[in-house]
Amino acid sequence: MLSNKKRVGQTNSITSWVKRVKTDSNESSETENTSILAGDLPILKSADVKVTCTSMSSTITSCAIRDTTLSTDIGNFLPGTCPSDIIKANIHTKKGKQEKRFLKRTHFEQFNWLHYSTAKGGLFCKYCVLFADKGGKDKNVTLNKFVNFPLNKYAKILGVDGDFQSHSRHLYHKNAMQVPIDFLDRYKNPQKEIINLMSTQRMQQITENRERLRPIIECIIFLGRQNLAFRGHRDQGKLNTNIDLLPTNESNFRQLLKFIIASGDKVLEKHLQTTSAKATYISHTTQEQLIECCKEEILSHILNNVKESCYYSIIFDETTDISHISQLSLSLRCVDKVNNVHEQFIGFINCHDYVYDKLTENNVEPKLTGIVLGNAVVSIMKDMSLDLNNCVGIGTDGCSVMTSVTRGAVAEIQKTCPNAVYSPCSNHALNLSISKSSNVQLVRNSMGIIKEVLSFFNTSSKRSFVLKNCLKGSKRSITGLCETRWVERHECIFEFQLCLSEIIDSLTYISE
Repeated sequence: MLSNKKRVGQTNSITSWVKRVKTDSNESSETENTSILAGDLPILKSADVKVTCTSMSSTITSCAIRDTTLSTDIGNFLPGTCPSDIIKANIHTKKGKQEKRFLKRTHFEQFNWLHYSTAKGGLFCKYCVLFADKGGKDKNVTLNKFVNFPLNKYAKILGVDGDFQSHSRHLYHKNAMQVPIDFLDRYKNPQKEIINLMSTQRMQQITENRERLRPIIECIIFLGRQNLAFRGHRDQGKLNTNIDLLPTNESNFRQLLKFIIASGDKVLEKHLQTTSAKATYISHTTQEQLIECCKEEILSHILNNVKESCYYSIIFDETTDISHISQLSLSLRCVDKVNNVHEQFIGFINCHDYVYDKLTENNVEPKLTGIVLGNAVVSIMKDMSLDLNNCVGIGTDGCSVMTSVTRGAVAEIQKTCPNAVYSPCSNHALNLSISKSSNVQLVRNSMGIIKEVLSFFNTSSKRSFVLKNCLKGSKRSITGLCETRWVERHECIFEFQLCLSEIIDSLTYISE
């Protein structure tokens, strides 16, 4: 710090004077961490002297005190000259005598919160002016000295009970000084901001929740990929993680969770032991929701691949399943950038629910005509955000509901997909041709004989045992002649032809 003694009379060169001021400025900067907040009320200290010596006249105008000691007069920089330590003075009456009281440069260096206002003609606390509102225990006391009104009498500014020390001890002053420090700390360290701390805590909670759900989702994916049933007749209640205490077998899903816990998954074990029974995420309702999420993820992946390929074809068919529900199966076919053909199954759609669920009229007959099916397929394609102009092919079977020129599903789709070319199923057409060929007596008799022979062996366990012994090294059984699955009918005929000699041997053995 600069000495409290006057420096008039020193005979130093201009170079040594500037060097001394620079040193003083570095020392003063240690006590002022937030000088950037001075605003238009700069502090008068040694650093200002340096600024005054090197700045332009516009900067000098905005400096603290308009005093001749801070002017750019060349005389202030002659060898042996140094600005005075005294800045301001006023008259104080003590015991009938008038005495001068001085405001010195060292006061600003000792109390770095001081700021002199030329407009108000007095001293202010720059931090309290900017950041202090009310004082007192209940924050209801209006602040006067150094805050709303300047200090322009310098009689009692020093000492323990002086104005400077008294103001420094006030709580509102300490809080006001802490505000810019906290601001700069958060500015330089964004991770300490409250919003970022809250965000970090939230991200930790999200990460923890994801780790809890991960093994549950992996179980669902595993069961779905292996085409295994999820639930059994015991699929409710809290899951007991101790396998030794439960002799009864639960559903595949719950047993797989127990197996994962037994394999050392502490996160899942802690989750099931500590969480509420309503937040375990293993109920059948949550299973269905997670299955739906997996479905959406898979569908999104398929659609992205189709959109990258640009052009695609649709393959669909409608049939009634064993539960008497009309199911529409839909698949997409495309070629990727390396000319690999991909045919992806999209899903089953309940035709009646999809088409007639939104109708308000109760007396509408729920027919599934070709037009209705065609509009349903177009609506599904729009729901998947597929470009209808990029649909270049339609594949169905050869029934009239699909292929009718006037009221067929294909014709209805081609109205909105002008580039789509209809390509009937060749295998289905071949099957129909073979079925029609049964009108030929020789073919009809052959099919009838095959069906009766297979029925003869399948209806008796003894005859079936004899057939298996005769087949031995070849197949253990022969595929049945299915009425609906034409692929199995094809395999059945070939197997019957290959095993014809063994079949004859079996019939001979039984007849004897």
